[in-house]
Amino acid sequence: MIFLLKRPGGGRVALPLRLGALLALAAALCCADDLNVEGELASFVARDQDKDGLTELWVAYFNSGQRFLGLFRGQKTYSKGPDRVLPIDEQAILYSLGDYDSAPGLDLLLLSRSHGVLCPLSPGDAGGGYRKVVDTDLFFTVPSRRLAPQWLSKDRLDIDQDGVDDLVLPERTRLRILLGAPKKEGANASGSLWRSTVDLPVIYYPLYDSREERVSKVIEDFAEEDKSPLPIYDGASAYPYPVFRDFDGDGQLDLVLKLPGPRLEVFRQTQPGVFSQSPDLRLEIRWTKDSSGLDWTDLNGDRKLDLVSTELLLKDLTTEVKVFIQDDSRADHGFVEPRQALRVEGFFRRPVLADVNGDARLDLCVSPYRVDLLEKLNQRVVEEMELSHKVFLGTRETPFERRPSFQERFLVKTQELDSTSARPPILAGHDLTGDGRADLLLVDGGRSLRLYRSVSERPLKFEEVKAFANKVGDPIDVEALSLDNEPGEEIVLRFERRLQILRAR
Repeated sequence: MIFLLKRPGGGRVALPLRLGALLALAAALCCADDLNVEGELASFVARDQDKDGLTELWVAYFNSGQRFLGLFRGQKTYSKGPDRVLPIDEQAILYSLGDYDSAPGLDLLLLSRSHGVLCPLSPGDAGGGYRKVVDTDLFFTVPSRRLAPQWLSKDRLDIDQDGVDDLVLPERTRLRILLGAPKKEGANASGSLWRSTVDLPVIYYPLYDSREERVSKVIEDFAEEDKSPLPIYDGASAYPYPVFRDFDGDGQLDLVLKLPGPRLEVFRQTQPGVFSQSPDLRLEIRWTKDSSGLDWTDLNGDRKLDLVSTELLLKDLTTEVKVFIQDDSRADHGFVEPRQALRVEGFFRRPVLADVNGDARLDLCVSPYRVDLLEKLNQRVVEEMELSHKVFLGTRETPFERRPSFQERFLVKTQELDSTSARPPILAGHDLTGDGRADLLLVDGGRSLRLYRSVSERPLKFEEVKAFANKVGDPIDVEALSLDNEPGEEIVLRFERRLQILRAR
């Protein structure tokens, strides 16, 4: 289905348009695909299954007491319904996607408490070939009869970087890494999928993410949403969570763990497939207990991971962003005393780190709500709030500038606030229009998307693409992904029962 958005005001153009204006208008026109499932949509994973440059979408959903995984084949225009539907066994706790066996293409791995079952997803497969491929000792039971969480499948997982997909299992008394065996032509499909196993002494417990609960509680004071805490089981938010990144800049992926309380541990991969059996780095970072967000990234270009933390300062009605630069010459490798502390008026969950102006430096993007009288902010007293989007550019002298180079404000209806949404109010660092420059996509709080095209890098300047602005309802999540071979990324909106794909080119 294709929608062409009219220019504001409608009507015909009375005067001839210049070529540049015509090109700008053509780039602003937006088309959309609606991908529908017959049930409550829980999550989706975007991966190119057959390596043709067109991305497949795996959508997990719930309907009539059963969980399903719907597969949308990668095409220029996606079908309105799944091209294939796979029921998820009621004993499955997690699912994972990867190229595990010798056949080309991705496989679906369903993980229960005791074992993992492989389901090939090769083109033309009729749904047979289910087989047990691994024994497991997972630490929790099925988190929900309605949800089927994906486990570390958002991106391809190749821990030893040998070109073969690997698998990570969060078991009761260990974190088990199964390194994939090299693919050989004519290999027996019943042979072992794993070259070797790495066991790391990481004890897992079914925990709540206390940081997320704390942030939600603050938002609920004026949004009056459901206060029931939700268990977090994905690799991005839970305590503890496995992050496989090059921590020390040696080119190998290391394991970074934020444990309950103030503990940080790092297990280094000393050579491909070989990890230290005890933490190489163990820090007690007291300030993390009050953090609402922890983001690992390289800020200064030395290939080592730095840390950006956010904390809600309730009495001051501000959010403080602290930047810690990894430095082996400083106490506790630089993760105790911040290199920079930046206070921003209002509250926000966590920042977005992206290169906004194309200078190869990460910039800080935040979207705080202005909160003047916290104890009086609820729907019965305050009908509207101010939501502002700000960009603090990265600098050589300090990680980020002290005053924003870009700022846009909107009024938000208090009744439209959703304290449980993980949706980012701002997307940055993505080329959405296909012109080769990073754009800004703002969720203005009034259930509209606003697209800003880059005009200049310094001073930073954007112009709004007026023809793109469109009401989108209340999406649960907003992402920018490259789904085809065309220039520019697509915008993926996740709703309760469908995905919508917007193209701003």
